[in-house]
Amino acid sequence: MKMKSEIDIVTGFLGSGKTFFINTFLKNTLVPNETVLIVQCEEGQQKINTNLNVKSKIIVKEYDPSKALTTAYLKQMIEFYNPHRVIIEHNGMRLLSEVLSLFNEDELLKLCCDPVIYHTTDALTFDIFYNNMKELVEPLIVYSNLMILSNCNMLEKEKLKALKEKLKVLNTNGFIFALNDFGELEEALKRSDVLESSLIRNIRLAIKNIRFNKLNRRRLTSE
Repeated sequence: MKMKSEIDIVTGFLGSGKTFFINTFLKNTLVPNETVLIVQCEEGQQKINTNLNVKSKIIVKEYDPSKALTTAYLKQMIEFYNPHRVIIEHNGMRLLSEVLSLFNEDELLKLCCDPVIYHTTDALTFDIFYNNMKELVEPLIVYSNLMILSNCNMLEKEKLKALKEKLKVLNTNGFIFALNDFGELEEALKRSDVLESSLIRNIRLAIKNIRFNKLNRRRLTSE
């Protein structure tokens, strides 16, 4: 039986550090023989690093940012590449519900695990975006498993405290990383429980590879 692909959705507005987060996250979670499919629905200045591990495979597909992601597209990509993990770099100007609703459809329920959502935002500009585009921003916070705030040192202590409290009211269960700059992200990931999933992923990969090898041996002996 085919194991389901893990789904990571990275949200945030253009320039908020989504691609930097993906590169840092991959650097710290990629395991040997893993295949990762990255679907970029929005492309900034930074590029995805596809050379992190010679024994792993990172596939980057650029998706038209003017179009909503579809079930048919994801199904086609997953069935073709058979990835252990799919990372979706979400277009910050589109509703998160467009993407989340796809994973409630039968075609993807059979192929994918429940999504894990990461949100990147600039502490200096969060209130501006939130107050002017609440319909877009609020779901990004409410459904996030991890929220990454950057430029926290440039915000007054009381304003930063108020921002964290607002995020906790909107999302009582999500983790918050308050960073002065993105250079602190790797250390913050290493200190957190977020990376524990890489051990689980390694075990799943080992099981999948054993099953694959057994299947190949059966085919060879039957020929």
